Amino acid sequence: MMLTREVLVIVPVSDHALSRIAAVDRCLHVVDARGWFDVELRETWPPWTVQRYLGQRLGPISSRQERDQLLASAEIILGGFPEARSRTPTQYAHLPGSRTPAWADRLAASRGSDSGGRSDGRR
Repeated sequence: MMLTREVLVIVPVSDHALSRIAAVDRCLHVVDARGWFDVELRETWPPWTVQRYLGQRLGPISSRQERDQLLASAEIILGGFPEARSRTPTQYAHLPGSRTPAWADRLAASRGSDSGGRSDGRR
């Protein structure tokens, strides 16, 4: 039986990036939640930050309960929404400062390890 690891993607990355992440290993189940947390960002971040980070893009409509369920079920989170980390029981969280990180490369480098999804071994 193959162990499946759920990867929750909550930041705006390309479809190609999602494909690269999924291609790292057959055991990864990539959940596309791009834009799901935009409503929370708009409610909690200063307007100039929202405009810079989100602009006018409209994300899908989701409830706080749906977003919490996504966070609870993910083992690996790829996102730039620091508040999400406090709402997840997962031991893996990658919360990048950059909008173009090499996530797939880091996941590939950390396969089979308990490195927290980082190639440098830090959590």
